[in-house]
Amino acid sequence: MAGKFAVLRLTAGVMGIAVVDEHILLARTMYDPNFWRLPGGFLEPGESPQAALKRELMEELGCDSHVKELAGVYYKTYEANLNMIFAVDLDGEPVADGEELTEISWHSLSSLPKSVSPRQRQVISDYSSATPARVWTFDSA
Repeated sequence: MAGKFAVLRLTAGVMGIAVVDEHILLARTMYDPNFWRLPGGFLEPGESPQAALKRELMEELGCDSHVKELAGVYYKTYEANLNMIFAVDLDGEPVADGEELTEISWHSLSSLPKSVSPRQRQVISDYSSATPARVWTFDSA
């Protein structure tokens, strides 16, 4: 139908992949401390994905970051949530803020902890395989 558009109601988030010497930075959050995940958060109105990621990493890790290339786009249909994943370089030593993040740790890309969710594991695997950025849809948790 020409001239008609659907209004989608979804959340948009960003996550950063920081890798140093084949080790990736993962975090545990206050709201789900049983799982390791990539640091990041949600966009605020009028904010670009790159600006949102820089803000989130500063808030959560206390250090500035350089947002590099887009690593992938992931859409969770069951949550109406779109996540953009970027490779990042961190300026300074990251420290968990104690408000959103309870703990951060560097983990070998070749032996991730068991408590990394299958979706996060897929994101990290996609990045590690050095394939071009992709768009993925997860239809279920």
